[in-house]
Amino acid sequence: MVDTNEFGYTPSSPSQTKNNTGVFSVGDVTDLLDSKQYGGSVELIAEESYSIAKGNIDFTSIQEDKYDVHMLQLHNIDFDTGSYNQPAIRLYESGVLESSGVYRLSRQDLFYNNTEQTTSSTTDTSIRLMVDLGTSTAETRSMYVYLYNLGNVNKHSICSFHGVASLGTTQMRVSYGSAMLPQASIVDGIRIFPTSGGNFTKYDIKVYGIKKWVH
Repeated sequence: MVDTNEFGYTPSSPSQTKNNTGVFSVGDVTDLLDSKQYGGSVELIAEESYSIAKGNIDFTSIQEDKYDVHMLQLHNIDFDTGSYNQPAIRLYESGVLESSGVYRLSRQDLFYNNTEQTTSSTTDTSIRLMVDLGTSTAETRSMYVYLYNLGNVNKHSICSFHGVASLGTTQMRVSYGSAMLPQASIVDGIRIFPTSGGNFTKYDIKVYGIKKWVH
């Protein structure tokens, strides 16, 4: 454990306009990063890469009591069925999967031909992360999702997301948005699944926790 009380000022630090207990030196920051104590550090919690086709990919040990912010990285996502399939997530509340129409979603999709569409709902059964695509081997999706307050029983769980997709060899699509589970609860797990059924045939998914800042 690094003792943050021992940190000193760098030899030449700028004038401070607000009270500050000190400025971390390069060595201090390196020590904190090595010990995963420096605020903003990203720590890998879990990952799963394709080995067999799966309909649901669950992460049920996300250390929600340790992190205020979680980040998902979804890379090279594809499905085996459905002309209009999407990656989506549902959240586990104290071990129980929430699949009723309580999620709130707002998403913007941008298309290769300079058109766009907006999707919004206050009664969704999941958080649909990206515009629909097909099953061509040339199609793929990659995106990131930030989730906040999962382990705080006094706050709603919210998220923001951004992703890109290729449709064939000539078309690109972009999706971004935000969502909420408007229930004050402890979220201790995440499910990722295709909204139109079938299985994931390609995927590389990582779950990270982002360290709190040291004060």
